[in-house]
Amino acid sequence: MGNAVLVYPAIIKGLQGYDLVIADGRATIGNYLDALEKFLVTVPLDKQRNPGGNCQGCDLCCAERIPLTSIDYFHLAKYLTGDDARAFFDRFTWVAVDGRVVDISLRRDEAGRCCFLDPQKKTCRVYQVRPFVCRTFTCAAATQRALRLRSIITNIGEDELVRIWLALCDQGGRLLIHEARRPSVKRGDWGPTPFSGHTSYADIRLKSICPPDLWRSLWRSPRKQGGRKYGKSAGQSHYIG
Repeated sequence: MGNAVLVYPAIIKGLQGYDLVIADGRATIGNYLDALEKFLVTVPLDKQRNPGGNCQGCDLCCAERIPLTSIDYFHLAKYLTGDDARAFFDRFTWVAVDGRVVDISLRRDEAGRCCFLDPQKKTCRVYQVRPFVCRTFTCAAATQRALRLRSIITNIGEDELVRIWLALCDQGGRLLIHEARRPSVKRGDWGPTPFSGHTSYADIRLKSICPPDLWRSLWRSPRKQGGRKYGKSAGQSHYIG
């Protein structure tokens, strides 16, 4: 599916950002990532935090909360701790519980930055297996539908990670919690998700995670495209995945 997702430049409030459409009903999160990453290394965008600068050597985004998805967990845990899931949660995550709400993010260092940031080089120590939110962070403007798709993937993927965390806690006989405020986690709140049973983004179809209104907004069937070229001018290419 080489043209399942199309990412193209878009002018948003006077700045060059991006938009995207889905052109194949079988498109996966993996297709979305491929298309966006090809776009980001090819098309110059107006960076909002580092105007005129380049991402390498800039660590501003590394001080933000970095939520994890279940797929991020599979990739990072395999890379860092092998089969020792408990060691991964203990050493590299921060599990915060507020009542019935669970949030799982990457642990931060004493300076409040991602634990995988090399502070001298200002580069990522696990770049090849970095989380979804890092792979899709652009430091540039995007359309509402593009931002919403990214947010939904992140949230559903984190919900699935909570299910994995609960199963691990059941095996160990205790909840692995780093920060809590009146914890009252209900296992019934965390049912199966479109991420359930999958260990790769290439296995999860975008249609399975998109609410109907978002899917209608993103969907562009090949027949309806009629050869249309996306982008603000005919001279701009789109990037496919």
